[in-house]
Amino acid sequence: MSAQLKAADQRLQPTSGTPQGLTHLRRGNGTGAAALLRRAHDHIQPYIQQPPYSVAAEQLTHYATDLATRIERDGPDAIASEQLSPQLRTIRAPNG
Repeated sequence: MSAQLKAADQRLQPTSGTPQGLTHLRRGNGTGAAALLRRAHDHIQPYIQQPPYSVAAEQLTHYATDLATRIERDGPDAIASEQLSPQLRTIRAPNG
């Protein structure tokens, strides 16, 4: 894969890690979920200033970190299922 395609592929995945972390949590793997959510935070952080595709990057980093902290502190069973669907408010595109 060319460097250009790799760069484009990375831009297409600004939420990388969050869905995988939520899947691990739904399956009862709190340790794996917390680790993936922390990685998601690290991956999304660089997009905060200029989020691609109007992704609410700042809100998503806070969600991932807060959820990982709660999982580690309270355990996976303490997280209600309705808390596993983050509200991804998007930023309105300049021409949209």
